[in-house]
Amino acid sequence: MKWLFNKRRSNAVMATAWQNLSLAVNRRAHKWADYLNGKAAKWDARKLKTVLVLLGVLWMAGSVFVAWQAIQSKQKAYAVNSITVPRHVEQHGIAINDTAVMQAVSRIEHFKHWLDSLHQRASPVYDSIVQVRPGLVDSILFIEQYYSSKK
Repeated sequence: MKWLFNKRRSNAVMATAWQNLSLAVNRRAHKWADYLNGKAAKWDARKLKTVLVLLGVLWMAGSVFVAWQAIQSKQKAYAVNSITVPRHVEQHGIAINDTAVMQAVSRIEHFKHWLDSLHQRASPVYDSIVQVRPGLVDSILFIEQYYSSKK
């Protein structure tokens, strides 16, 4: 019965698909590198150095341009906006009289009752649930204490 609550491992079909995709990308990269090496093999050292310096200067100019635009922009990158407070939240916490909140609390209480009955009747199943999801019972008790203090 423990197999019901085990987390699923990665799918073998997806793993092989990603491996095949990775191999295809690597093959294309090697082909492109070989093509470029073939083209550059005909150049002399002076031409290679000139091309590398030009590419470096272009990259540096682009980086400086992007940095300059970021500094000079009138628009702020980060803006602080106020958030809207949900209907069921009051200044001191969650309003207990709201029906959606009470329905959620009753569902949690029903789930706790189901877990208690499962603990009494089928202890191995309960133990496997608690083992796979540690902290579940503690969370339920915390929620119960929180809402009982708000009433």
